[in-house]
Amino acid sequence: MLLGLAGLVIALALASSTQSMKPKDEDRPAPDIAIAAANDNNRIVRLSELKGKVVLIDFWATWCGPCRMSIPGIVELYAKNKSRGFEVMGVALEHDSGSGLKSFTQEMKMTYPAGMLTDTEPAKAYTTGSIPQMVLIDKRGNISWMPQAGFSPDMEVELGTRVDKLLAE
Repeated sequence: MLLGLAGLVIALALASSTQSMKPKDEDRPAPDIAIAAANDNNRIVRLSELKGKVVLIDFWATWCGPCRMSIPGIVELYAKNKSRGFEVMGVALEHDSGSGLKSFTQEMKMTYPAGMLTDTEPAKAYTTGSIPQMVLIDKRGNISWMPQAGFSPDMEVELGTRVDKLLAE
């Protein structure tokens, strides 16, 4: 059963802060999450199945303006680096069942798996309660970078630099 944003928001309000991840929390194993990819016939995509690749987990929502601004850069980064071992999991945090996700992913030209979580509990480790929230996972399956939630062109540049560095390792 797919869970909506309401349950996640309640859990996050109890468990998280608005600060970015502390450096001491980076390089720890990334908790496994799974999404039902709305743009791939609801195929279940698990983070654990992507070990050995550099993975960007992008938490977003269709109603989030900054999320809409960040997605084109992620689409471009994915197209540029997919053949080098880069993957993206787009995690939609919707207020409803996600009925509009398939058309949204088409509109935004999202070619990477994007959909709603199959279980919200593991996602608490990644989110601050605000979106967009990016989390970069290294090839060993560890959290490499988790900036403060939000979006700026500088963040997009830093993400590209960090992806290149991790892919070179």
